[in-house]
Amino acid sequence: MARAIVAGAVYRPSYRAGGLSVEAPDEDAFTLAVAAAERLLDRPNSAGGPIDGIHLVGDFPPEADAGFPEVLGALPVAVERHGHGAAGLGAALRAAARPESDGVSLVLAADVARDASADGAAYGAAGVALELRPGVGLVPTGHGGRRHPTHRTPDANAWVADGVRHSGLPATGATGTLFFVAGESPPVLLAFWRRAQPSMPIVPGSPSPTGVGPAPSVAAALWTLELARRTDGGEWGVLARVTSEETQFLGFRRTGSVDVADDPASGEGDAGLGPAPRRVPDEARRAVSEGAYVPHPRYIENLPSRWRLLAERCGGCSAVTFPIRGRCRACGRSDALTTEALPRRGSVLAATVVAPGAHPTEFDPLVAVAGAYGVVLAEMGPGVRATLQVADHGPEPLAPGSPVRTALRRLYPMEGEWRYGRKALAERAR
Repeated sequence: MARAIVAGAVYRPSYRAGGLSVEAPDEDAFTLAVAAAERLLDRPNSAGGPIDGIHLVGDFPPEADAGFPEVLGALPVAVERHGHGAAGLGAALRAAARPESDGVSLVLAADVARDASADGAAYGAAGVALELRPGVGLVPTGHGGRRHPTHRTPDANAWVADGVRHSGLPATGATGTLFFVAGESPPVLLAFWRRAQPSMPIVPGSPSPTGVGPAPSVAAALWTLELARRTDGGEWGVLARVTSEETQFLGFRRTGSVDVADDPASGEGDAGLGPAPRRVPDEARRAVSEGAYVPHPRYIENLPSRWRLLAERCGGCSAVTFPIRGRCRACGRSDALTTEALPRRGSVLAATVVAPGAHPTEFDPLVAVAGAYGVVLAEMGPGVRATLQVADHGPEPLAPGSPVRTALRRLYPMEGEWRYGRKALAERAR
């Protein structure tokens, strides 16, 4: 059975700038995509199953290749990068749709925000996760591009023929929807498409359906989810993303509904926090910490607990040890331990705020752009406590008893790379 997109999820950061979502100072493409993937895999009606491939669309930091399998509990699994934009998404979907097993393939797209510049408009930050598995849903049927000539008027007949061929459509008689994603839809191209595919209504679209802006990778993934939501749109669907230089076509065949964990058409992410402090620059990874030094092997050893909140339960006394240490913290036994994941939500037992100057020096890059940060002692389960930095919150400490959830964020740079860990975020009504 062909693999289909059966579910999707969207994550938009809490901060806003000019009406667009922008990442927090401690977020990057890796953490944006992780947030979307966790929302996808944690949805109530998730079928679960082993992950046999992770496909990336966007510009991700080097740490992402080993980071995604670790944080998603998918070791060992191959991670493939496919560039960015609609072309990258098409390549990722083609690779993820290969029916090599009955497992799950994830396509993860992410973009950080960009200010308006001379060569392009501003766009916002977001992460999108798509789940492909054998079954019914939105089946990728093809992708490809057509360069636009600069010295003459485009050949509309050839443009339509390329669109049909790259999208995997029948030559005539396709019933479905064409999303024409462009700033302005060229009328001649639309007219020729209508003549060739009269049963395929055209929906002119902005570069993004959600106000995220024309982010190259996220916009294509969001339009794919928007296409999946059109349950009355016929059997076929095509995305045509047009720029001044080329058109990228993505084709799909609808065989069933797609479960969307977050409504990509709503433009509503987490509750907005207002303008974000500027992001910690990537150059900060080259900073040399004068504070606590954590050797890379020790950092890697602690990732199951620090990233996935894995703990050990003792079969002798039932005590839970977190982080894992290979022996029970209560009775000292090491021969009767089982691993279990703690909830990623908890409640605040105590809280404080670390002012600039009182922080460890490894946090200098974050404090330089964001100022003071909060720290909480949170109960993540009966008798299980964790000390966590607070993200996406103002200067006031969280009140005891406040509910919190955790998210993967940047901690500090060390040895030329970013170190990541779980931080606490205040729960907000959605």
